[in-house]
Amino acid sequence: MTTFAVTYRYRDDSDAERHTHRPAHVEFLQDLHSHGYLYMSGPLASEPSRALLVFEDTDADTLETRLDGDPFFENGLIAERTVTAWNVFFDPRRTTER
Repeated sequence: MTTFAVTYRYRDDSDAERHTHRPAHVEFLQDLHSHGYLYMSGPLASEPSRALLVFEDTDADTLETRLDGDPFFENGLIAERTVTAWNVFFDPRRTTER
């Protein structure tokens, strides 16, 4: 499995719509977390209009397809999404050295 750093930049003036769709968005992310794909996620403290999510998946295309099901994405609330493979060296999920 490859680790990916994913960023979301929310559409300007989407606060009210995100509030409406947040329960479904959180449920979507909880499902990905419970299935072992999502490691952690949350809005950036210095830029609340952006979020960082860390995933493990087989490849970027599979992850992108999976993320297309996010209610925030389906409702046009994400202005920009990046998916970048990340070579992690220090990871508390792993106890063995690389």
